[in-house]
Amino acid sequence: MTIAVVSDLHSNEMALRAVLHDIKARGIERVACLGDLVGYGPDPLFAVITAMGFEFTIMGNHDEAILYGIPDNFNPIARRASEWTRKELDPDQHNGLFKRAELKQKREAWAFLSNLPRSFDLGSDIFFHDTPLDPGSSRYVHALEDAQAAFAKYSGARRLFIGHSHLPMIFTPGKSLVPKRGKDYKFDSPALFNVGSVGQPRDGDPRASYAIVGEGVTFMRVEYDMQETVRRILANPELDNFLARRLTTGK
Repeated sequence: MTIAVVSDLHSNEMALRAVLHDIKARGIERVACLGDLVGYGPDPLFAVITAMGFEFTIMGNHDEAILYGIPDNFNPIARRASEWTRKELDPDQHNGLFKRAELKQKREAWAFLSNLPRSFDLGSDIFFHDTPLDPGSSRYVHALEDAQAAFAKYSGARRLFIGHSHLPMIFTPGKSLVPKRGKDYKFDSPALFNVGSVGQPRDGDPRASYAIVGEGVTFMRVEYDMQETVRRILANPELDNFLARRLTTGK
């Protein structure tokens, strides 16, 4: 089985389109998403509708925020983006404002978001948004000790996959490393892979990140029409201009 694993789309239509084009060009038909379809970016409905066609999708903390309330740890920029995203997607806020077909699409997207799981288990591979130690807690896996604790908790798994931090990373019981683009990683020991972010990379590389999972795991980077996403953010008065600037630096 080969599957492309994406994460942290963050309402970035142009990045998602480019990644899906790259995936299709490689002959990969299955796609999974590790959450945060929405937040920060200008195109939340496109991200959610697209994810409805994936193999599976996990709920991220930004997805949860628009459904159930924005947590206190969201900074003002993230909070403002989430408030706007909720207004865009919540069908109860659109009665009478859209044609029936558009309202139906928003209702389907909202229902899809509302039923996303916290994890997905494929046996030897298990998928999460944030830490495997406490899925849904919004905690990060930055330290080797956290990864080692996850290996102990999921001792029957060969590989664990996460997103959330927007930083591509690999953890094994003895070390952590930053993956190289295009290299196929295979380990005899358990490994935890952070696949990075499609819609808002933060590792200094502004290209969209995803991983191809088969016998090994290969990290990919994809260029996209970033300036179009920047233009859409700057044109939206509900989204802070900082969200456009950070896309250009990948930080």
